[in-house]
Formats: sequence, structure tokens, C-alpha cells
Amino acid sequence: MKIQLVAIDLDGTLLNSEKEITESTATIIRAAREVAHVRVVLATARPPRTVMPFYSLLGLDTPMINYNGALVHEPDSGRIILHRPLEAKIAREIASLGREMFPDILVSAEVLDNWYTDRVEDGWRSETSRLSNSYTVAPLSQWLNQPITRLHLLGRRQWLDDIRAEIKVRMPRRASIAWSETSMLQIMTPTAGKRSALRTVAAEMGLQASEVMAIGDNANDAGMLQWAGVGVAMANASPRARSVADYVTDANDADGAANAIELWEWQNPKPKMKPPEYRQFNSVGIIEVGLMVDDLDEVEKRLAEHGYGFRDPLWVFGKGKDWFGGAYTHIRYVLDPDSVQVELTQMISEEHS
Repeated sequence: MKIQLVAIDLDGTLLNSEKEITESTATIIRAAREVAHVRVVLATARPPRTVMPFYSLLGLDTPMINYNGALVHEPDSGRIILHRPLEAKIAREIASLGREMFPDILVSAEVLDNWYTDRVEDGWRSETSRLSNSYTVAPLSQWLNQPITRLHLLGRRQWLDDIRAEIKVRMPRRASIAWSETSMLQIMTPTAGKRSALRTVAAEMGLQASEVMAIGDNANDAGMLQWAGVGVAMANASPRARSVADYVTDANDADGAANAIELWEWQNPKPKMKPPEYRQFNSVGIIEVGLMVDDLDEVEKRLAEHGYGFRDPLWVFGKGKDWFGGAYTHIRYVLDPDSVQVELTQMISEEHS
């Protein structure tokens, strides 16, 4: 079935390491919209105000998924399609607990697209707050009296570790806790997620999962990668995202998201992206890390034993023993048919580190 909707994560996926959308990526996405009539939705942990520059750059008119799925809305009309906030009572309990344990902990919150805090300290500002200087400073009692889209606790890592452990003991299953950067906890309702948000968007458009592609790089993308008919993980994706994806594309610094869309829409049958595979690949032992292959005939023979043709692009994620005898996990072999080189990346070996 033709893909009608593509949901794309921002950081680590659509954006490169400079937090930019490259011109080539923008061009491909515009072509997908205008030529192939594919609808594109941004699905991110960010608040709306820090996503709007990218939304406008791409000329989108679709709903936006924010806060990892806690909010789905239409930027142009302002219509709220889905909002799953944390109950005010739970937010107040968590804020009180944090301040009780560590009085200097910083507490802030996002309510829809409004950021609130009772104290600002430049040394403890999140990346999102640095991107936008629009916020309200007021006592906790003035803004923790309403449902909270996302609650933040900022401070020393040990403080946050202790608070996180205490929240799990005192209020299990009442809040979802995630790390952001190394000095902030993000706390949301456990019912929020990109999977349910994307399902809601698709239903609004009258689409089935089989008509949806989702592209992401992190564990918070795993739900939508699983739900979509085609789930694509970036080459730089986390093990969790790769483990549930149907395909793996190039890295975010190589226009991977746009390449996946282009290959799928204009080069069917199935693109050159290969499914992530989990198999032991011990016999390809003639390669050395970072070196060109010397014996091409032997490589072809060994690859054929595992069902691969020599000219096939190859992505293999393995877990087991490497040919040096060291342990490894999530190893990536890439056979580049142009340079005839097998590259081994992310190797974890005690004997060859």
C-alpha cells in the first residue's frame, strides 16, 4: 500500500548535528509533499515554539506532535487534537517531593506552549529554555494549579537520581520519567506517547497504519516505529529504536530521513535500505577494522554462506563473539559495493579496543 503519511522525529533524525535541516533534505521533503502528495508530520519531544521554525521552513500544514505525544495540535488553527497532561495533584506532589529532598532543585513546567518556573538560574537552564526566552516566572502555587503537559526538575545528577528513585517508590505507574541531557528529569503522564499520538493523527486523516511511515532515532520513537506500517531507524539510532524498525537508513548527518522517503516513494520496489538483522556473523573474519578488503573472492564466498550477494548493500546488527574472541554488541557491517569495502563500526572488544 502506498505511504500517505510520514512522521519524522526532529533531533537526531531530521536535524543534523548542527540542529539544522539541510537544503537537500528540505528539497526532498517538499517534493514528497508536492509531487507524491505525502503528508509529513513532525513528532518530537520539543515544545511547539521551538519546532515552528522547522515547520515553517518545510511549508507544512499538518498537525504537530509535541512532548513525545502528550500534545497533538494544528499550528495554523490552534486546534488541540489530543492533550494528555499530568494531573495537577501529581505534579504538585512531585514538585513538593523534589524541594523537600533538595531545596535548591529547579522546578519548571510546560503547559501547552507556555513555560513556567519560579526561579531562573543560567547555570541550570535546559537546551529548550535556551532556544526560547518566552517564559513566566511566578510562585509554584500560581501555575501548578492546572494540568501540566510536562514537568521538569533540574539539578545535580545525584539529586535527580535520588528523586527519581523516590518517585517510583511513592507513586508507581502514576508518572513517566525520562532523562533529558544529564541534569533534567522530564515527567509526564504515563499514557502519553508517540505511538498513540501518531495513531490519533492517522485516524484524523482516515489512514491505516499500513499507509504510514515513521522515522526516528531514539527509544522514545520506538512506539511509533512499531505501530507504523514502515518503521525506519537512523544509522545513528539507539539499540532500542533499531530493534523495532523495519529498515535502517543513513545517519542524520547524511540526510538519512530524506533518503528513506526518497527511496521509498520513487524507487519502489523496496528501497536499498536493509532490514536490521540479528545474526552471528563470525565467519567474516578476514576483515580488519578500518582496512580495505584484500581477498574479494573470499569475502564473496563467506557472505554467500549467509545468504548475501557480494553486491548487496549489507546492514547487520550482531550479538555474540567476534573473530578475535572479544565480546561485541550492536556491531554494524556495511558492504559498500562502490568502494568494495567492509566497514566495522561501534566495536566493543576488550582485546581490540
